[in-house]
Amino acid sequence: MMISCIHELMLWFVILYLQVFPGLITLRKVCNHPDLSTGGPKLFGSIGNDRTDDVVNDEVDEFGFWQRSGKMIVVESMLKLWKKQGHKVLLFTQSRQVCSNSVKLSQTID
Repeated sequence: MMISCIHELMLWFVILYLQVFPGLITLRKVCNHPDLSTGGPKLFGSIGNDRTDDVVNDEVDEFGFWQRSGKMIVVESMLKLWKKQGHKVLLFTQSRQVCSNSVKLSQTID
């Protein structure tokens, strides 16, 4: 009887885990950069409210353009501040896509 209850509990946990895990992965992608979840502007088009004051339109249509991500906008302002103060920065990411976006962002900092 006890083994049956443990087996049912484990089965319930696996079913719940399989339902929650894809949602958590999608949430992590959206939090890192919306293009990781949507596929970028080439699949769904530009939203039109990008901060593109000083950026060429070709860059705006790139996958992972840093100004479409709130996290990257904050990182950009912090990098500018730290560069002005003379600090060195080491950025860690959890994926190669976010790493390449961060490299592109760091190359735009004057």
